[in-house]
Amino acid sequence: MGNQSLNRRDALRMLAAGGVASAVVVSVGSSPASADEIDLAKEVPAPVLAAANGVLKDVKWTKAHKVSEKKNVLYDLEGTQNGREVSAEVTAAGKVTGVDREILPKDLPAAVTKAATGKYPKFTVEHAFEVYAGDDIQALVPADVVYELEGTIEKGHDTITITPEGKIITEKTEIDLKAVPKVVHDALKKKAPKFKPEHAHKLVEDEVVAGYLFAGDFKKEKKERIVFVSADGKEVEVYQD
Repeated sequence: MGNQSLNRRDALRMLAAGGVASAVVVSVGSSPASADEIDLAKEVPAPVLAAANGVLKDVKWTKAHKVSEKKNVLYDLEGTQNGREVSAEVTAAGKVTGVDREILPKDLPAAVTKAATGKYPKFTVEHAFEVYAGDDIQALVPADVVYELEGTIEKGHDTITITPEGKIITEKTEIDLKAVPKVVHDALKKKAPKFKPEHAHKLVEDEVVAGYLFAGDFKKEKKERIVFVSADGKEVEVYQD
C-alpha cells in the first residue's frame, strides 16, 4: 500500500466520519484531485457496478463517490453484505482495484490479534476489515488479504494494518499536537497558514514515519478539513469539501 493511497484513504475516511459528502484534494506540487458523492443509481456506469457485483455477491450498495485524479477516474462504492460494511474501488473501465469487507474482531487470525496487542497491549479493537488490493481483482483470494483494525490504543481513534502472518505494515495513531515534529508544524503553517489543527495522527508505514494527518478547520470557515504533511515537510495536501 503506497503513501498516496494511504493518505487519500485516511483523509476521505476521516472526512466521511464527520459527515462530509465530498472532498477536494489540493496537493502542493501536483494536480488537484476530487472525490464527489454521486447518485448511485444514475451516475455509476453499468460496467463499474457489474465488476463490483462480480467480486462481491449479495451486496446492497448504498453510496458512491467518484474520485478523479489527473486523468484517472475511480468509483468508491459502499454498502452492506449480510449486515456488515463493505466497499469496493473500481476503475472507470470496470476493474476492481480494492475491496474492504468488515468482519468480527473475534474472527481475526490469531497472529493478527497477537501482533496488535503485542505492540499495543491496551489496544481495543472496535472494527475489523479484510482489505484486498490489486490491478484487476476477479475474486477475493485469501493469500492477497491484509487486516485493518480500528480502535483505541490510548485515548484516540487509531488504525493498524497487519498481514495474516502478523506483520504490522501501516499504523495511524492519534498523538498530541505538541508531539508533532517542528519541521512538520512549520510546513503546515507555511502552506496552510489559516488552518487551525485540532487533532493529529501519525502515519507509519513499514516502521517508517510517512507523515501526519491533521483534522481541524480554516479560520472563519468552521468546517472540518484534513491536511496531510509528509514527515520531511516537503509535501502538504489539503482535503476539503
